[in-house]
Amino acid sequence: MVELKSSTNKIWEALRNSTTLFPKAMPHRYKSIEVLKGDGQSEGSIRLVKLKSENNFNWKTMVSSKGDGSMVKWSCNYDKANEYFPNSDIIKEFTFKKFQELDAYLIKSM
Repeated sequence: MVELKSSTNKIWEALRNSTTLFPKAMPHRYKSIEVLKGDGQSEGSIRLVKLKSENNFNWKTMVSSKGDGSMVKWSCNYDKANEYFPNSDIIKEFTFKKFQELDAYLIKSM
């Protein structure tokens, strides 16, 4: 879980637009995001997210209000690309930093 300064609405809007926003806001983490099914923003949309790593990830994200900001809670399952891939603490840190970077990007662009 990570607490952010950006509002819940701003975070949800960023997640809805992550197909274009994430590779722009965090090019060091994302190669690309493609919409495979749906419009990429609505429930049931399927996206192919290509990270700078070579692992398969499946995650769920929940955003709730906390004061003037928001709280993001997530869960993630992944397949290790090989035995040298870092443990789950590294994945947690990646995700935590990803949301902090997104928050900084959103605040800067206000």
